[in-house]
Amino acid sequence: ILVLLGSLVESLVILPAHLNRSRKRKIRHRSKQRKEKWVSRGLKWFIRGPYTKMVTFCVRWRYATVAVGIAILLLTAGVWKGGWIRFTFFPKVEGDTLTCSVTMPAGTSVSRTEKVVKRLEETARETIGEIEKERSDGGEPLLEYMISLVGMHTGGRGPHGGAGQSGSHLAQVFVQLLEGEKRTVSAMDLMKLWRKKVGVIPDAESITFQSDLFSAGNPVEVHLSLDDHEQLLAAADDLKRELEKYPGVFDVSDSFLPGKEEMQLKLKPAARSLGLTLNDLAQQVRHAFYGAEALRLQRDQDEVKVLVRYPEDERRSLGHVEEMRIRTSDGQAVPFGLVAEVTMKQGYASIERAQKLRVIKVTADVDESVANANEVRMDLEKRLLPDMKFKYADLRYSMEGEGKEQKESLADVVQGFSVALFCIYALLAIPFKSFSQPLVVMAAIPFGLVGAIAGHLIMGLNLSLLSLMGMVGLS
Repeated sequence: ILVLLGSLVESLVILPAHLNRSRKRKIRHRSKQRKEKWVSRGLKWFIRGPYTKMVTFCVRWRYATVAVGIAILLLTAGVWKGGWIRFTFFPKVEGDTLTCSVTMPAGTSVSRTEKVVKRLEETARETIGEIEKERSDGGEPLLEYMISLVGMHTGGRGPHGGAGQSGSHLAQVFVQLLEGEKRTVSAMDLMKLWRKKVGVIPDAESITFQSDLFSAGNPVEVHLSLDDHEQLLAAADDLKRELEKYPGVFDVSDSFLPGKEEMQLKLKPAARSLGLTLNDLAQQVRHAFYGAEALRLQRDQDEVKVLVRYPEDERRSLGHVEEMRIRTSDGQAVPFGLVAEVTMKQGYASIERAQKLRVIKVTADVDESVANANEVRMDLEKRLLPDMKFKYADLRYSMEGEGKEQKESLADVVQGFSVALFCIYALLAIPFKSFSQPLVVMAAIPFGLVGAIAGHLIMGLNLSLLSLMGMVGLS
């Protein structure tokens, strides 16, 4: 009975399912075979028909074919040289964070820097609020949150960009936007509107805005060096004025940051005869106005320093310094005016050096929709900077930032392309057993590059470092 029941189940349930599955598999196989036959027939027809005719025509009219190929290459070169397609070192990748970095004069109080930050925050909210009113989709708010830092820089562009800097004159504002997939307005457009609404802050040394996710450096960064510091400042100002004339160039600034007013002491010849050094003079002036530690007292758990200095009414003006008595090494007290002179001058917040030379960095950002950073740098190197060298004798300059990265990267690409071409030639020469036949095959490589440039032109894209790497891979 069990065997009979099993046979009935197998014949009525299992076997029909197997037959049905097998029938469907055969139908799919036949459909696939029909498709393959159609593709095979179509490919054979194309090879025997249009392709054979085209090859026969090109061989018959071989000189005209070569001429057309050369004309296409020349036309592509003309498109490149004519500026129809431009080169951008690294395409800007839009981020979801707007960053504004502010550098005030050295010694600016925290309260003044906070006022500037408050203005930046208010204008950022106003800008986003105006865009929110124009939106008709009624989606999520554009602004997620805002963070402000007063007293330090954590990075960013500009002449004072870089992590680890601190001081009461530094500040940054970060505006976190809604994810790019969920908003219709770009971060670049928001940044432009924010910058326009902020306007000019008269006492700020530099204000830079950034919205892209990654940066290879400042699009324009020129290092200027000159032995005469006053001439160096004048050259930097001239370069900034010329950069501001370029359309699409913004956030033009330099790295020179004036320091605080400071007292500068200078020894007179009589001081040397009395055995006084500049260090002795500086220490005595410091002790008189700041204080010299006399002793330390233990008060409960605290250690208290006792400083000895002049009374407050004798530490208020520069005239009190000139009325000081300076002690010599043998204990005599001589008038300050006899051994030294004092002047009040503006010092330096920092001194930058590169290649053992004192430099000032002039930086600028470029709006790629209006201008091309590569063309701006080329014009600076060919026209403006050589003219400045005639105006300022012994002026030294170098292109840094994105320009330097571009030169180094392009050199690596050219080197890699040369090695790749040599390897292709070697791998073709071995089976062909000929030195000339591989060149015939490799003649197709330039036309692959023509296709790549044509693709960029059709899609409205600039060539970039990634494009060049793709061309090397294509070859």
